[in-house]
Amino acid sequence: MSSTILVVDDDRKIADTIVRVLEANGYSAEAAYSGHQGVEYARTLRPGTIISDVGMPGMDGLSMIEAITTFLPQVRVLMICEQLPQTLAIPAWTVLKKPVSAIDLLAVLDPVLEIEA
Repeated sequence: MSSTILVVDDDRKIADTIVRVLEANGYSAEAAYSGHQGVEYARTLRPGTIISDVGMPGMDGLSMIEAITTFLPQVRVLMICEQLPQTLAIPAWTVLKKPVSAIDLLAVLDPVLEIEA
């Protein structure tokens, strides 16, 4: 796995904004705009961390992560959603409520990436 962060959200503006925030803070990041594209990119990029929206048309974030963990079982996951769920069907590292602030995002990512190093 690489130190690249894969950001997956069907809202291109949100995904691209998160990538820009990450890159401005020294991270390597790529955006995918659907669950299916997220799986394809994960196969190629082999990211160490995935930041994904939960609610996406077609393949939702939970189904995407379930598919990705079959070939990247150690990937760290940060889910973002409009309404915080009571529980998740997958072992997500953390869940943040949309809209996600840059400060909150970076605060939860820094400890994750320190563990990877």
